[in-house]
Amino acid sequence: MLSVEERLKRFPPCVCRLLARTGGSNNTIRLLEDEEVAKKSGLHISEVRSIMWRVSWNKVAVEDVFSFSTACGVKFSDRKNLTKHYKYTQLKRPFAYLQKHPDYDTIWAPMFRMYSEYLTSKL
Repeated sequence: MLSVEERLKRFPPCVCRLLARTGGSNNTIRLLEDEEVAKKSGLHISEVRSIMWRVSWNKVAVEDVFSFSTACGVKFSDRKNLTKHYKYTQLKRPFAYLQKHPDYDTIWAPMFRMYSEYLTSKL
């Protein structure tokens, strides 16, 4: 079982945001918009946009960590949920649904690169 610290490291804010999606099958999966994450989390949209670009939870209030991550669909207290998300991130082409988003080149591709660099630095 992973410690809380390991769970937080495995799923930093940028990963939670990349995982924020809706829909069941590959054809209907879509990224949640920032406004949807803000509404679900109870955070202001500017807070969502600030948190989502972080590679660690440092300097994020505890209540915001759980509000943001849960709104993105990542539940730190649910081992089954974390296992599902971890397996997804290990796929050959995770986050394929991001490519359909109009802001792919300006937001989501750079965020995915940031996440990839974060993973490389952990090794």
